[in-house]
Amino acid sequence: MKPSAALAAHRSQIRDIVLAHRAVNARVFGSVVHRSDTEDSNLDILVDTTDNTTLFDLGAIRYKLRHLLGVPVDVLTPGFAYDMRNLPAHGYYKVDMGIV
Repeated sequence: MKPSAALAAHRSQIRDIVLAHRAVNARVFGSVVHRSDTEDSNLDILVDTTDNTTLFDLGAIRYKLRHLLGVPVDVLTPGFAYDMRNLPAHGYYKVDMGIV
């Protein structure tokens, strides 16, 4: 399944999982936003943390979304995504986002 199809089918469940783990404002970026995702693509999700969000929460979001959607998922925070954009090997030069 393409990540864009998984996102469309489970949008509200994605929001619920993110909120249940003390994160907010989930957005997608990468190939899904550019409509170039394939069956081999992953779903890139950017979330904002709260004062109560832990690394365990971010790991739980990733774990639960991977199992719900059946596609690889990366969960990043804005600070991490900003740092990654300067690494040529990762190609995060321009982050276009869509709301989950």
